[in-house]
Amino acid sequence: MREEQELKELRPLVATMPTENELEVFQNEVLRPILKYQQELWGFISRQEPFISKAISSGKSASEKWNLLMKTATKNSSLKYQWIGMVTGLLTNVEFAFYYQNKKELDKRIMGMLAQRMVDSY
Repeated sequence: MREEQELKELRPLVATMPTENELEVFQNEVLRPILKYQQELWGFISRQEPFISKAISSGKSASEKWNLLMKTATKNSSLKYQWIGMVTGLLTNVEFAFYYQNKKELDKRIMGMLAQRMVDSY
């Protein structure tokens, strides 16, 4: 059985700007802390996957690296869903229900934030 409080206690605090948009609140209060919690894991993945390390270590600008990561991850759907699963696996049942109702938009946000973390980690 999933202990929802235990899942929430794993997440570090992340300072964000207040907002009333439901998706932005979810992004800031749930997704960002999960991504921060897994920062070491994302760093490990970005060093192990050849296309990620090649894209990130290229001499391109940060925005070009971000675009390349997003383009590659979109083409490789199994990798994209592996990454999304690594985030959604740490959601509580209530949070997952909200995620599932807004899956398309939240998947885009997860991928965008993750690509940015990978670019920033190098």
